Amino acid sequence: MIIPKTNWKAADYFNVTDYTRITANLNDAAVAVGVATKTYETASYATLLMLTTRNNIASHANSIAAACEWDITISITKSAWFDWKELNTIEQVCADAVAETVYAAYGQGNAYGDGLYYGGGTID
Repeated sequence: MIIPKTNWKAADYFNVTDYTRITANLNDAAVAVGVATKTYETASYATLLMLTTRNNIASHANSIAAACEWDITISITKSAWFDWKELNTIEQVCADAVAETVYAAYGQGNAYGDGLYYGGGTID
């Protein structure tokens, strides 16, 4: 997973690099929670303007959130790209989905290099 940007501000500009990160992270999060991955359009400034691109991203994020049983819905209600709050939500869904899967797999606690957890248990 590429480190998600979860500190979007109103003055931030969305670009091709952001699109590439978000779509890659959505697919990583989907794999982590057992949701189908999607094939996204090749990153370009024209791609960023397409309503179908925004719909694909929103529906994928919604599917991931639903698989995690989170009450989050991202909808397309305007002709412009996602606003900064929606981008924060999308990127946080990716981060949280992967983190939840890691937590479920390894449980609570700090892992040490020898495979043991502080407080007991081992990494299988």
